[in-house]
Amino acid sequence: MGKQECPGEATEHSAASTPPQLPLTSFVELESRTTAAPTTASAAAPPAYDPALAVAFEAAKDRILATHGIDPVAVKDAKTDAGVTVGEVRKRVKPAEQLSESTYSEAVQLFRDVETLTYRLLAASAGAATRLEYLQEELKHLEEKHIALQGFQSYQLKPQDTSFEKEFVVEDSSFTRGGPSHWGFALLVAEHPNVFGQSSSIKGVSEVHGTYAFLRRRNLYDFVLHVEFLPMGSGGVGIGFRMKDRDNGYLLLMHQKAGKKKLLRLDKGIPKIVAERKDGGFVQGIWHKVRIQATGGHIKVCVGDEDAEPAEIFSALDERFVSGTVAFFSSAMQDGVYFDKLNVEAQPCQTPQVSPPPLPPLCSVFVESYFSSVSALYAIVDGADKGGSVGHWEYRDGVRGRNKVLVQLNAVRGPADIGTIAVLKGQRTCKHFSFHLTLKKATISPIYLGRNGRLSVDFFPQCTKGTIGAVFRFSSEANYMAVEATATELRLRVVVDKKAAVLARSPLKLQLNGWHSLQVAFDGPRVVARVETPAGETVKLLGEASAQQGFPSDGAIGLSAYNCGGVAFDEFELSPFVEPESEADSRFAGVTSRVAATEKAWSPCVENVHILARREHCAEMLRNKERERQILCPMEYCHECCSFQTSLLSPNHKTRCEKSCMRNNEEAHNTEALLQAAVVRCAKGGDKRSALCSQVRHLHEKC
Repeated sequence: MGKQECPGEATEHSAASTPPQLPLTSFVELESRTTAAPTTASAAAPPAYDPALAVAFEAAKDRILATHGIDPVAVKDAKTDAGVTVGEVRKRVKPAEQLSESTYSEAVQLFRDVETLTYRLLAASAGAATRLEYLQEELKHLEEKHIALQGFQSYQLKPQDTSFEKEFVVEDSSFTRGGPSHWGFALLVAEHPNVFGQSSSIKGVSEVHGTYAFLRRRNLYDFVLHVEFLPMGSGGVGIGFRMKDRDNGYLLLMHQKAGKKKLLRLDKGIPKIVAERKDGGFVQGIWHKVRIQATGGHIKVCVGDEDAEPAEIFSALDERFVSGTVAFFSSAMQDGVYFDKLNVEAQPCQTPQVSPPPLPPLCSVFVESYFSSVSALYAIVDGADKGGSVGHWEYRDGVRGRNKVLVQLNAVRGPADIGTIAVLKGQRTCKHFSFHLTLKKATISPIYLGRNGRLSVDFFPQCTKGTIGAVFRFSSEANYMAVEATATELRLRVVVDKKAAVLARSPLKLQLNGWHSLQVAFDGPRVVARVETPAGETVKLLGEASAQQGFPSDGAIGLSAYNCGGVAFDEFELSPFVEPESEADSRFAGVTSRVAATEKAWSPCVENVHILARREHCAEMLRNKERERQILCPMEYCHECCSFQTSLLSPNHKTRCEKSCMRNNEEAHNTEALLQAAVVRCAKGGDKRSALCSQVRHLHEKC
């Protein structure tokens, strides 16, 4: 059909191609028209029904269906069946969709639950892994403890009942050649069934480097080891014992090429020869017996042929290692080495025979050297002075001829005549005790803890109304005993619960600015004291202080000063007490003083009384001096001896030494006279002996 079939379209085209002939209007009017146009089109009514056109449409449709062979009834039936089918499908699909939605929701929840459970399982797994690691450490610890508890027991290798890996651990040294090692069990070697050994020719860079097989789970102490070995080469064969590892322990090394047997101690890989024997080492191709016995630090090694009893080759003492395992060593053995009949017999560990500790000495020995500090050596205890005064203790130089002394400079007045006390620190104890101190009117400080003892002190008073004392059996400022010197008396005083009582008195005239010597001895309840004044006057005191009466029976030693702002102490010493044979009140007699002096450094000067002993001592002291001085020494023995023996001590020691020594001069002169008379009598005999005596007499007269 041509353009005539679409008149409407032609009309539109014509209108579009022909420019409109419109009167000129303003742009406002034009916009109003343009905007109103769609409203008119949309409001247009649909075209009226045309029956002829409908008939024509149906006819055309029938013609098309007929042309293609389609039955309209069949199409209609198919359409109807399809609609029914789709409806049925929809009936079944709809519940499936609903089920799918609910299943998806449940699947999501299940996934979330699984994820949560996974996290929990991972956390539990981590905890279990940590716990497992801890238990493994505990197991390792228990295994080590088990080894320590049972590894010392006897052991016998039975190859038929175990495997090599279960019984041994193998370690090869670094930089070996000809390796690796090959250890294991063998059914039969040289008529010996069930042996173990190493068959490679592995060789180390030194004599102790090669391959080791360590016995597992063994920590042997004292034992006897039996084993046999068959060398199949000219290298080195070793049996280790008390081995910690391949660098620490003992190794019996036998080397054929070097022709030696050695007992080595391996300490951090460094071999040290304990014993050595040059006997060819071993013989190849035959079995050898070895017996090693280790008891404490004593090591005994025996080696012999299979058919002979092992002979002792080493017996040594070495205590570097006391326990360890057994090991077997091989190096440069061309055809290897084999071992058989391994048996370790554990021995009871010997109890060390430790001697009991020595008994405590009779007494501590203390000498005040004045090189320390007062606070380091003494504890200062002061009485309750109303004016608040406290003791002032210090060391001073150059006090009336003494190099260095201990002084107390403040006057302290407390209740019960308790002033200031210097108590010696430290545990210096003894049963019998001697104490010496030189004081220049100062407090006597405790130096000894004990019931029995002896003390002495030199003191230099510079106060007229004060009290100077030696304190003993001191436990506190409320309980102690003291021997005190005042301007008018020497007294024994006891303080119990801060209440003082005087037990004994003796008249004494104290001299100012002079050195006095105070000595105190106490033995159980008895106390004996003596003061020697600068004028040579001696005052003695004897008192009783029984513990049954509530008096102190034990305690420390010290020095005390009451109401005395100037006192010095020197030669403060403590030495063992020697019980004299004389009466108690003669403890300070000359004989006793001589015995006490033997405890001092210059005791030889007092002990050598006989003229021959003095000559011998002179020769020993002056052996590097000229001969003339040695000959003259016995005539000036006390001076020469005391100068020699007290050269490192204070001058006061030399004075005391010479004083004690010269007490024996009369006896020494008597022995010299008796010796000379005996020589004269001998020289008059007229025989060979008299000739010898004449020579001695001549030498004696020449001297």
